[in-house]
Amino acid sequence: MQVKKDPRVTRSRTQIIDAFVLLSGKKPFSSITVKDITTEARINRATFYNHFLDKYDLLEQVVSEALRSNLGCNSHPDIKEHLSTEDTLRELFSSLIRFEKTLDSYSDGSEESEMIALVILSHLIDILSSHLALHKPGIESSVHLKLARMLTHALLGMTKNYCESSQAEAPEVYIDPVLTALINGLDTL
Repeated sequence: MQVKKDPRVTRSRTQIIDAFVLLSGKKPFSSITVKDITTEARINRATFYNHFLDKYDLLEQVVSEALRSNLGCNSHPDIKEHLSTEDTLRELFSSLIRFEKTLDSYSDGSEESEMIALVILSHLIDILSSHLALHKPGIESSVHLKLARMLTHALLGMTKNYCESSQAEAPEVYIDPVLTALINGLDTL
């Protein structure tokens, strides 16, 4: 049995998130207060704290939702199951490039950047670990996790490199030679 959500609760949460995103575009995260958010959202503080622990929890949840959306984690899971590992890595890389473009409005300091990096890291490890468990069932789960961590760090490094250099090529074109070597082995180069 599916429990229905109260539309007022959903609306309040949306108001808080919208207010936070709007304020993030106007001033640095460190300057935004819960009072600023509640004033902009036209709600009281108790309503804010019914949804979030503090502004850091709000930031983490907003980034997490934005990342899941950019990575396509909100789409039907069966679609993802049919992608090869190479296609999954290519899609994740392209999604991370798109997501990087939205990060500037949420982060202005090292504390926020660290939190955002941890959210990204956690989601990617989960996605890749699940993918490997599904596509490589003969491997121990501890190895799935190690491989997922390695692939996550490789993707994040490539994303950073791509974003920091002024690449004229599409993300898929940029990463394809690396993916080929990663999937088929370095000896095939």
